[in-house]
Amino acid sequence: MATTVDVILPIYWRNIDQLAPSVEYLVSYFRHHLRDYSWRILLSVNGKNPDQILEKCKQLSQHYKEVTFVYTPQGGKGVGVFNGWEHSTATIRAYMDVDLAADLRSIRPLLRAVEDGYDLSIGSRYHPQSEIHRDFFRLLLSRVYLFAFYRFFLGVPCRDAQCGFKAVNSRVVKELVPLVKDRAFFFESELLYLAYKKGYRVKEIPLVWHESSFSSVNMVKTVPNFLRNVWRLKTSPLP
Repeated sequence: MATTVDVILPIYWRNIDQLAPSVEYLVSYFRHHLRDYSWRILLSVNGKNPDQILEKCKQLSQHYKEVTFVYTPQGGKGVGVFNGWEHSTATIRAYMDVDLAADLRSIRPLLRAVEDGYDLSIGSRYHPQSEIHRDFFRLLLSRVYLFAFYRFFLGVPCRDAQCGFKAVNSRVVKELVPLVKDRAFFFESELLYLAYKKGYRVKEIPLVWHESSFSSVNMVKTVPNFLRNVWRLKTSPLP
């Protein structure tokens, strides 16, 4: 029997122009390259002003039998990812950003790692075998955060925490997701921190990454928020 896989796309009202082209491309690619899996695309909508994008999701789900959707009014990227994972019953629950910045050739290694017994597999832009195309300022901030704060200060050994290309098993959704306090943009760093500290198995997957020009991240707000969350993890007992 084929392994079941749900790929979650966390989306909100500003993603409406990206949604249909991305879903069309994913369906076409998965039909050709994931034939040995029983897969779905789960559109996880969250936040305000949902009417138009929910209507678009409904149209896509009617057009493609492999597409479904869920909604929660609570805002935040982490809310979208986790709500999708929690609504899924698939053996493997992945997520990727709707801009499809990660080359899909890495999807099979990502899924295979969970099949092979890893609890989490994560796309890693800073893996030695990866190829990345990013804005220099964002690249610099990301490297400083990962190596100075995440790896050195928190002691997490992974090379990349924030890449929007991950897969987990049901154990992670059941045991770790409820422990994650941040549900905005820090959720991935917190999830991986808990996974490493609690002894879960994590595998980093190299990928080709072409960063999208569209981003909802406000760096002025995000950087201080990340630093506060790093300090919270460092000074709080492990849940």
